Amino acid sequence: MAKGSGALAPLITTSLVVMMNLGGLLVLANAGVIEFPTVGESSEAVAEQPVVAESAGLSLIADRAVADAVDEHLPTSWEPTGGVQRRAADLFAYACGHWPLPASISAQRSVRIPGVGSATISAYAVPAGYGAATVEDVYEFVTACPGRDSYTWGQRADVNQASAAILGLTSGQQTASQVLWNRGDLLLSITAGGRSPTLKAASQWDRIVAASLSGLCRDLKEKLTDTRRNPWVDPERYKGLMEQETVSVSKPQVQIPMPRKQRGARKLPDRVDRPEPPSHPHWPTALPAERVRPEPPKRPARPKLRSKVTYQVADPTGPGCGWAWLSQPAPTYTEAEALAQRAKATTEALERLRRGADRWLVDESEYRQGMAEYYAQVIIWKDYAEQVNAAAAAWQRTQEAWDQYESARWEYQRAVARRSAWKQEYDAAATAYAEAVARCAAPGPSPSPSPPAEVTDPDCPPVKPRILSESRPSIPPKPTPPPDPSPMTSPG
Repeated sequence: MAKGSGALAPLITTSLVVMMNLGGLLVLANAGVIEFPTVGESSEAVAEQPVVAESAGLSLIADRAVADAVDEHLPTSWEPTGGVQRRAADLFAYACGHWPLPASISAQRSVRIPGVGSATISAYAVPAGYGAATVEDVYEFVTACPGRDSYTWGQRADVNQASAAILGLTSGQQTASQVLWNRGDLLLSITAGGRSPTLKAASQWDRIVAASLSGLCRDLKEKLTDTRRNPWVDPERYKGLMEQETVSVSKPQVQIPMPRKQRGARKLPDRVDRPEPPSHPHWPTALPAERVRPEPPKRPARPKLRSKVTYQVADPTGPGCGWAWLSQPAPTYTEAEALAQRAKATTEALERLRRGADRWLVDESEYRQGMAEYYAQVIIWKDYAEQVNAAAAAWQRTQEAWDQYESARWEYQRAVARRSAWKQEYDAAATAYAEAVARCAAPGPSPSPSPPAEVTDPDCPPVKPRILSESRPSIPPKPTPPPDPSPMTSPG
């Protein structure tokens, strides 16, 4: 919530408390209770009841603008259904407690709006610079409201590019909504039944009121920070009208030249794999000592050479609708004192810039020296990586040669075993076959005087075993182990 609105309590001579029930709006003022009609209902008698006492010395400019906003400056299609009430009551005060809208001059009227129906329009004059901040205060006030047997809600919007708040209240079966926005230090609101935000109607009314204020208010699009220009509301937050100028210093010249870039320095691999050596004779016998990958130094950020100096200037007119809006005097301004403060702020800003530039000069010089050292380390590290990779490749070749040898030796031993088994089988088959041939060729017993009929031996002649017709299995040449790759065992 924008601070400062609560400090306007002295400008409000009587606080308002508003509640909504089935009978309409009840406004409690002092010890009495005045019944307001339901929104949109006409009542000239109520308009004559002063809820807030007149404050002496209030500006006729704001008073006239507030009255005209709800009377003379209405869209032609709107139909007034009630007289102008010179003190506005609000929908949310009873539901939420203390109402933060700091208006000492206000007006309210019931109207009928095409497309909306019965509605209540209100205008409030707030101190110079507090228009936008008050809309924000009210928005946060309503959205944070705990509610008394009711539910409140709100959302941000805009009316003809002016910041606005759409606010709502639901109590029982009744719902009302309100659009609240500001033009300079004049706040406007439209309250109607239902959840309709009535933004179209607000836009119509806003254009007419804004045109009427163009000759009265210098700035119809206030900023939240404009409250700091008003010393009469919250003196502790007062800053005055501030302007800015840019001051600058020259960039220091670095004497150390930037070292020449080393090719590939920015694309070094994250790590170098160091393999385990093979178990067989190998060369080189060991890897070079492990090295840490070099990291480039971090370059310092560019120095800040420009800065804006904020200083106070005279504020005779004031923010928003100005000091004349509520007959407030212009704040005291001593030019000599302001110039001295400006000179001091300028000197301090230049000193900060120079200190920062001097720190950058030291850091940049150290960075360039560090880059030279980094590039030197890159050369060493790349050589180390090449040695490791070369050793790894040599060890890989050695391991592959031994793997091939072991495979060939295993095949050779298998071939020898296969021939030995074949030889045994061959010799056994040859012996058996020769014995069968001899048995079949041996002569039979001598014939008797009366020879019997001829008898045939089913095993003769014998069948020659297939293995006796096979060629002897071959045996590959006996493999020899890989040579020792060590230079001391190499020939020559």
